[in-house]
Amino acid sequence: MDDFNDKYNPIITPPKPFDPIDTETEMQIRQDYLNYLVNNGMWHSANIDAVFIKEYYGIYNDAVVLLMYADVSVFAVAVDIIVDGILFKYGSPNFSIIAWKEEQIYDLHETCNLGLLTRDNLMNIADRYNEDTSSIDGNHTGLSIGLEMRIRQDYLMRLRLNNSFQSLTADDVWIDAYYGTFADNRHDIGVFGVNRVGFGVVMMNYEGSGYNCVEREIIISDIIFHYNSENNIIVWRSGVFYDLQESYDQGLLMKEDLAHIVDRLTSQMINCHN
Repeated sequence: MDDFNDKYNPIITPPKPFDPIDTETEMQIRQDYLNYLVNNGMWHSANIDAVFIKEYYGIYNDAVVLLMYADVSVFAVAVDIIVDGILFKYGSPNFSIIAWKEEQIYDLHETCNLGLLTRDNLMNIADRYNEDTSSIDGNHTGLSIGLEMRIRQDYLMRLRLNNSFQSLTADDVWIDAYYGTFADNRHDIGVFGVNRVGFGVVMMNYEGSGYNCVEREIIISDIIFHYNSENNIIVWRSGVFYDLQESYDQGLLMKEDLAHIVDRLTSQMINCHN
């Protein structure tokens, strides 16, 4: 029982409140990040003027977590990084979330291995990062535009199995809510390949579905999902959709993932009787 509690009820280290970084500290972080890139062979045209702090995500275990930008590549190639089963989607190799502590730079893999960040911390940072990137590219779900369109298209194909939905197009299908993207293999940390795609947890909707206030509960592994509509949270994986029970039974989602998802569901709930 202790092992179970340790796994599913880890000690959570909340971030310290936002504390604006003073100019001197900002310059030190930028210089340390520049040195990190050069020392690791990632950048040869060293130029401090092309290194910036884009976002601040808090202080965990005395490590400052930041989204950094360095003009290291002219190629706008999306990069997907998986850390402890949590997906971080960068729009280009120029972006990277790092931790800075005592003038040392740590990437997300190192923060996890060294215990600077817990899995819950990583989820919190991923949520904030997705919110930041969605505000930049206009994508309200927090998914990359390409992945969002793929999920919508696959859901459209699923609907069209019913003759009543033959007239629907991809513009008639949308993602109501996004609850996270997880790695397909928790033990394989790296970049997604062509045939290796993570799975997204979403709630879908479509034109003409209407809205019926239906309050109900679904219980999966002692975790209670409270719904106030007929729509369910589902999991998309390589063109196939699974309900949450199937995802848990097949090992796609772990219990702590379900707890994270239900927290986000609860925060988005509205009283449909008002």
